[in-house]
Amino acid sequence: MKDVPPAELLDLSSRRNLFFNSDNSLIIVANSKGRKRKPNSKTLAQILNNCTDEPFLDFLSKCFDWDPVKRITPLEAL
Repeated sequence: MKDVPPAELLDLSSRRNLFFNSDNSLIIVANSKGRKRKPNSKTLAQILNNCTDEPFLDFLSKCFDWDPVKRITPLEAL
């Protein structure tokens, strides 16, 4: 789906150390069932049960942008 946030945004985060190493790589831990989930292993369409609605997928992709300046605004979303 989305890669890890850019280093500039990670540097602003107060809880970065909970989720990322000092080299900004993800800390991957097992969940309560012992499964380790890897980011970017599925596309947004796969997450949504093989959704084929391209305008909807494009809309969601714009909503999930890490950079708040680039992210779609509520007014643009309407």
